[in-house]
Amino acid sequence: MLLSGGLDSLVAAHLATSDADLRVAITCDYGQRAAVPEIRAAAIQAARLAIPHHVIALPWLGRISSAAITDRAADIPHPDASQLDEPAAAAETAAQVWVPNRNAVLLMVAAACAEALHCDAIIAGFNAEEATTFPDNSPRFVEAATALLAHSTANHPILLCPTIAMP
Repeated sequence: MLLSGGLDSLVAAHLATSDADLRVAITCDYGQRAAVPEIRAAAIQAARLAIPHHVIALPWLGRISSAAITDRAADIPHPDASQLDEPAAAAETAAQVWVPNRNAVLLMVAAACAEALHCDAIIAGFNAEEATTFPDNSPRFVEAATALLAHSTANHPILLCPTIAMP
């Protein structure tokens, strides 16, 4: 289970418990500004789900990024509520917080753990709203990632996202 500590992954984790035997929760610290509260929230939820929680340090990912969520010198975007449904404004905000290939990197970390633990699935908390702006939150990404896992792992886990259709 990729458990960022954010709402989407927390909901996905709890939804997944009805269909899956969660073995481990993985939270990645890639130098994001909210790492400490995210890790704390993920640890609390992992404890509630009675699964081990592992924090994986990926400092290089934050160092190569100029995203506002990793670069403390950059301003965090705060779009006006009236701009939230404007495609151009959403794209501009997305560009300011985009961490290069983040979800694929996090997924491959989870894939290594899933293979080592002989897990048949990886759970993530992608959602429909973010998929409109971030292609690595979309159903197409989930399908492509599952296809990649068939070639990059010995046990071929699939990527499941119980929140993928949620706004």
